[in-house]
Parts: sequence; C-alpha cells; structure tokens
Amino acid sequence: MIIDESKLHSIWYENSNGDKWVPLNSFSDIEPDGYVYLVSESPTTLNRNYFKNVQKDEVENCDHLDEHIKQTFGWMEGLEGRECKKCKGTQVKNIKESWSNNWRSKGSKKIMSGNSSWPQDLVIALVRPSFKERIKSILRGYGWNKTYEMSKAILIAANSCERCVNSLSYRYGLSWGYKEHSSGWDKSGTTCDFCSS
Repeated sequence: MIIDESKLHSIWYENSNGDKWVPLNSFSDIEPDGYVYLVSESPTTLNRNYFKNVQKDEVENCDHLDEHIKQTFGWMEGLEGRECKKCKGTQVKNIKESWSNNWRSKGSKKIMSGNSSWPQDLVIALVRPSFKERIKSILRGYGWNKTYEMSKAILIAANSCERCVNSLSYRYGLSWGYKEHSSGWDKSGTTCDFCSS
C-alpha cells in the first residue's frame, strides 16, 4: 500500500461526476464552473448531539394541526407514517386505513448538535507520551503520568477548558501550556468539569 499524502485534504469541491477540485487557498480561490458540491472533513472534531425524549403528556395534549404534520419515510411496503413536528409524536398505519386519533410518544428526537476540536499533540501525549515528554513531566514534579485509551484522551482534550488544556499540556511534558494554579491559570478565567470539581 502507498499512502499519497498529497491526496489528503480537509476541503475540496466536486462536480456531478465526482471529479475533485482542491483550492490552494480555501479562503480566496473560486471554484470552477460545475463544481457545485463543497466537501469538508475534520479529523480532529468531537461531535456532540443533544436529544430530547418524546414526552407523553405533550403528545396527548397536542392539537396535531396539519401545518405541523410531516410524512415520514422508511416504512415497510404497505405502511405509511407521519410525525407531528410540534410534539414529536408519530403515527404508522396501513395505506388503506385512515389515520386514527392515537399518537405514539416513544423514542427521542435530535434538538441540536455541536462540535469541538482538540490539540493533537496533547491527545498523543495522553495516550503515549514520548521519552522526552515523560522526562519533562518528571522534572516538573508530576512523576509518571497516567495514560489513556485514544477515545478517552480525545474526550479529555476536547472537553477541557482553556486552562485545563494548558495545564494538561504542561503536566504531560509538552512545550506549551502552564502550571495548574499559575498566573496563566488564574488569568484564563475558564471553567469546566475537570477544574471546577
């Protein structure tokens, strides 16, 4: 296998044939005619999705006006479904039957999503610090730091506030960051679950 790094991109355009055009400068280059699909990839992004459980009392007390109802797809042949966008209640029926007054209040619906990134060198140090980073950490008085699985290291780095990211990087022997409870720590003024508990 040969990995051609010149073919790895974080942003590009495609035309309807799937041909790629990669801008040299993603902020100023204008895509050629016909390249109508913008594709972006972010290998260092943690996606966070928020869901709300469908509430039985909201479904039962909803008026299910036609303007709130949308057809749903993916049912088996001979079945059709619909959802009330207001209360998130659903109905499924045979195509030949008429809609009943009973609405289901099951499951959960996505209400929003967000993402955050993380410093790659910190994640690597949390997983497998180099010999130099281990020595730096020991000389800084932290001893032999705990290491984590990759997924946990990403969660730690992506969910850390500014001061926690900086103090972790310092603790794990990286060349940037600052000590916990130092002047940089106090100036940042940020908090997260790690430093507020």
